[in-house]
Amino acid sequence: MKYKVKSEYSFPIIRNDKTYTVRVIRKDVKRASIAINHHGEIVLTSSSPYTKQEVVSFLQKNATILDKLLNKVSFISLKDHEIMLFGTIYEGVCIPTFQTNYKIEGNTIYYKEIHYIYQDALKEIAKQFEAFKQVFDQHINATISFRKMKTRWGVCYIRKKKIVLTTALVHVPKDLIQYVIVHEFCHFIEANHSKNFYLEVKKYYPNYLDARKKLKQYSCFLP
Repeated sequence: MKYKVKSEYSFPIIRNDKTYTVRVIRKDVKRASIAINHHGEIVLTSSSPYTKQEVVSFLQKNATILDKLLNKVSFISLKDHEIMLFGTIYEGVCIPTFQTNYKIEGNTIYYKEIHYIYQDALKEIAKQFEAFKQVFDQHINATISFRKMKTRWGVCYIRKKKIVLTTALVHVPKDLIQYVIVHEFCHFIEANHSKNFYLEVKKYYPNYLDARKKLKQYSCFLP
């Protein structure tokens, strides 16, 4: 369920000798939460209209969680006009009257509406999925869909023979997307993250350990 933003403001804070922007978003959510977005900002979402002083107090009370998030996420700081597509940062130029949906020229993407770029990117990921589908046992005959996720790159529904991938993968390099697809397909062979599961993953993606480390660099796109 999507909640409408009622109000939003931001301010800087210093934590562990670094300056961060705190973005405070008021929505009709069940409980207050802290996240780090792809700009490296600390995002506090709450149903209560917190003042700046109350936000600072809340962050102090939840310092352990906050520091864990800050240490876990490697920031890929994008400027407002920049677009990261499959691991590459492009200069984004919005032209509402552009004749085509979008066009990539060097390090610049000219676009009418940004969703056209991501729609085609998801189609490209779906093609990768179909390619791996041929590699794995065809009796699996799994289907694919996409949705936003806060903490995971993908989910495998074994009984439904369905794999759901996060839309955030449009920002991730293609080789890492391949790892995510392999990871989810291997759940049809081994349901849990056991030793045998990772042996299966290694068969299809030998450098999976390296891929897992690299994926963490892009986890800031998940919130």
